[in-house]
Amino acid sequence: MVFWQGFKWDDLNFGTFGFGRPQSGSGVQLSVVYLIWFIVILILYPLCKWYAKYKSEHRDNKLLRYL
Repeated sequence: MVFWQGFKWDDLNFGTFGFGRPQSGSGVQLSVVYLIWFIVILILYPLCKWYAKYKSEHRDNKLLRYL
């Protein structure tokens, strides 16, 4: 997100309590966070439905029990 806002790798502050965020001017409004969250849900929901159907149809695959 910070790279989309125009920051470069050198602008990120890593260190004690830095967590890789720029000193100032980064972040988005809460309404944008909700919009991004909603878009992610819209994208992931059909994929999760497909995977649940696939997993239920392939019960003999033991690896799917752990994924």
